[in-house]
Amino acid sequence: KTGFCRKNLSIDGSTPTSNTVRYGRYARVIPTRPPNLAEITSVGVTPMMRRLAGIVAAFAVAVGGSLAVAAPAQAATPAIEITKVYYDSPGVDNRSKASLNAEYVKLTNRRARTINLKNWTLRDKANHVYTFTGNVNLAKGKSLVIRTGKGTNTASTRYWGSGNYVWNNTGDTAYLRNASGKLIDKCAWTKKGKGYTTC
Repeated sequence: KTGFCRKNLSIDGSTPTSNTVRYGRYARVIPTRPPNLAEITSVGVTPMMRRLAGIVAAFAVAVGGSLAVAAPAQAATPAIEITKVYYDSPGVDNRSKASLNAEYVKLTNRRARTINLKNWTLRDKANHVYTFTGNVNLAKGKSLVIRTGKGTNTASTRYWGSGNYVWNNTGDTAYLRNASGKLIDKCAWTKKGKGYTTC
């Protein structure tokens, strides 16, 4: 059959973006110009949609910010913490057993489980190293003291076995590493002060 052609008009009377040409029962859409993005945006985005988008964005920032602030709290406390270093034993430094053992480092377990210190190391800046041999289980919340001199090891006290002082009175750093060599904690001082420091 012989059909007829008709040009569509937009509702608001503006130039349409396409012509529909009809041939009897068949129709073909012929684009006349590309759609204007500004027109689509102005018509398609309502004030309600803009407000909703603003609420979602604000919520995302608030949640993200709270997570970012809360995350470092756990990382700030090491599993085993150096809580005290008595680097200058009281009295005269005469290298006696009592004087050497009055120099010590205190470690505290900050986790809710027992940690085995086997093969962990404690050292100073000059690389004097104490190694935890065998199983040394430190229960949650408990502390362990490493004394410089000689003695019999117990659950709460270990002895370095040194005949000389390890920690420098005028400045030094104690480094605690696990069995893999990873630095767990450190404690530093730069002057004699009271003869000890809490870290």
